[in-house]
Amino acid sequence: MKHFLTGVATGLAIAYLIAPHSGKNTRNQLATAVNNQKVDLEEQWLRIESQWEKTVEQVRHLIDTIKSFAP
Repeated sequence: MKHFLTGVATGLAIAYLIAPHSGKNTRNQLATAVNNQKVDLEEQWLRIESQWEKTVEQVRHLIDTIKSFAP
């Protein structure tokens, strides 16, 4: 996934560099794209972190349940 996102970002950067826009407009577009991607990655990280915590709690509960059946 990391390589895919790197490829997409590289492709977008090249497209913006050769696009027929002014430098200022191009820089603004790039800055907006980077900021949006950063927000998306932060949101994804928070969802992953939340899911991880739920999974850890489920595993702990399962371990406790298994231990309760042990002689």
